[in-house]
This record gives sequence, structure tokens and C-alpha cells, in this order.
Amino acid sequence: MRIYTHVHSSNLPAHPFPDSQKQHNKKTKIRVIHQNLNTIGGCFLGLGLLFMFANKFVEKKSMFPQTPHAIFGWIALVGIVCQAVIGSQKLQSIDLKVSPKPYKWHGDSGTFVSVWCIQCDVLHVAAQ
Repeated sequence: MRIYTHVHSSNLPAHPFPDSQKQHNKKTKIRVIHQNLNTIGGCFLGLGLLFMFANKFVEKKSMFPQTPHAIFGWIALVGIVCQAVIGSQKLQSIDLKVSPKPYKWHGDSGTFVSVWCIQCDVLHVAAQ
């Protein structure tokens, strides 16, 4: 980080701490990528649900979860929806520059939901 010891208009940077501005831009870009990837993932999740319901309808099976894979899957869906709601609220609070930053646990719960989803896949493969 540079420290400016004298003030002269031609020596002033656009931001008083250029390194912190770079860090801010990097975080903003990462948040946008995170939001876009999760939006795309949500679309595929919805499409997968449509196929799942269509298959259950064709096979004349119950729509209510009856296997460990199905029960874990529904819990995972609830976790994903909660993550989406909290994530959008967190983005709004960041845009509004709310201090202190709320929802610091959002990243940890996202990791937990991801691991839970992997467990659903393991249960599905184990049931085959």
C-alpha cells in the first residue's frame, strides 16, 4: 500500500488507498459470479424437479418422500431455498452498506448444504 506524504493534484490517485479499491472490485466481481452461477443452478434445480415430478406421475408413485434419499433430498431443497433467500438479503445489506455485516454464517451454511446434497447423491447410489 502506498502512503502519500504530500498533496499535489497531479499526484492524487482516484482512490486514496488503491490496493483496497482493487480488493473491493475483486469481491464485487466474485459476488456477481457467485450470484449468476447460483441463479443458473437454481434454474437447473427447478428443471430437475419438473422431471422428477413427471417421472413420479408417469410411474404412479407417491409424491411424498419415502426413501432416505428422498427425505434427505427434500431437506436439501429447503436448505437451498433458505440459502437463496438469505443470500439475496445479504447482497441487499451489502448494497445498502449495513454495518455490522449481517449473515456472516451464510458461507458456512452454504458449505453444509453442499455437503448435505452430496450425501443425497451417495444415498441414491447406495440404493441402486
